Amino acid sequence: MGLVQNKSLAEWNLSQEPKLEEAKKKLLNTYEQAVSVKAEVEELKAKLDSMSEQRSLDTSSALLQAATQSAEDDSEAIADRFMKGEIDVDQFIKEFIEKKTLAHMRRIKSEKLLAILRQQQYTAPTQPMASSPPYPSHGGGIYPQPPNAIPARHSFWS
Repeated sequence: MGLVQNKSLAEWNLSQEPKLEEAKKKLLNTYEQAVSVKAEVEELKAKLDSMSEQRSLDTSSALLQAATQSAEDDSEAIADRFMKGEIDVDQFIKEFIEKKTLAHMRRIKSEKLLAILRQQQYTAPTQPMASSPPYPSHGGGIYPQPPNAIPARHSFWS
């Protein structure tokens, strides 16, 4: 009786072998895709890190403010050209609206970025002043220790 049961179990195992091989291939394919995606993510993260190092939020804010002022200056130059009669009304309206829209969009983005920077500065933990003296590394007292002094041991058991 056990022999018949063992034989039928062996036949069933053999019948499942193609399914197992297919599952192994699928797993290998999925693993290769995961490795590929991981490499791509690491590459993109490295690119993002290098870009972040190149440009801080403060720098971006300053550049955006300068670009805003440049667009404002360009719109004023267009208005001056119109007042001098160098360009006609249609050209003035087209160019002026384009530059003013650009300037306003940049100003809005600049103000939002400044608000974010202020919020980050407000919520950032305070850093100790660079000029503050460091905590004593040994001895624990307020008096200076001689250079060859044995450090005080702070232990519950000794």
